[in-house]
Amino acid sequence: MNLPTISPSLPASASTQPLLRCCLTSVQPLLDEKLYEKAFSFLPADGCWALRKKKLLRLQKPEDRALTLAAGLLARLAFLKMDVNFSLLSIEKNGKPAILDKRHFFNLSHSGSYAACVYGTYPCGIDIQKHTPDRFHVAERCFTPLEQKKIREEGAQCFTRIWTVKESYLKYTGQGIRIPLNSIEVLPGRLQQKTDENPASREILSEAETQIFSAESSSSPERSPLPVFVREFALNDYWLALTSPVRTGQPPVLLSIEELLSI
Repeated sequence: MNLPTISPSLPASASTQPLLRCCLTSVQPLLDEKLYEKAFSFLPADGCWALRKKKLLRLQKPEDRALTLAAGLLARLAFLKMDVNFSLLSIEKNGKPAILDKRHFFNLSHSGSYAACVYGTYPCGIDIQKHTPDRFHVAERCFTPLEQKKIREEGAQCFTRIWTVKESYLKYTGQGIRIPLNSIEVLPGRLQQKTDENPASREILSEAETQIFSAESSSSPERSPLPVFVREFALNDYWLALTSPVRTGQPPVLLSIEELLSI
């Protein structure tokens, strides 16, 4: 199976600013109805933004509404930081949000109590997952034999790492579940304790750079990884993965809901 690759040209401004930025936020404050209503009013009202607002009005569970609204606020932040007009938001046929100018990119994810966003001048994919035990039955259906072996040896956290990386890669390509999960093979990198003391990234405990391979090359002694960079970050009870054709220069930054509303 030929896996997709994405190779856009490097923008002229790339040498003077980070190509990609990542941020996340805790959605818990949005369970407060007054703050939720205030934050809801910050979302743009036109075009595809209106679709997110309509989706929010249909959601019944407060937790689902908080996650969806937080992701919308992070998307708004990405547009403001990249100086992209809100009217350029589009929804592709596969349901992936995109920017019409094809020069700016962003991707969203949420799980449990966090929403996350990556944005910049290169295609990108992001996924965040809360650690869940006893998921080996899923690995048996969706993962390669080598990945299953690593999970048996290393435990449930390894499952979460592999799943999160696969999801971020599929979102990066825009192919989603059209690419079988067992057609790519993830070899998690060695975890390094975080050395960045930036208080904005205080939730990050450790990180790793990881490689993805085509599963068809699993038996080859000279296999080469796919031409993407994957960076993983461990949080308390969560795992976050970023995939792009370039290395991300900075760790994710944790922003409060109030900080998102002040921008």
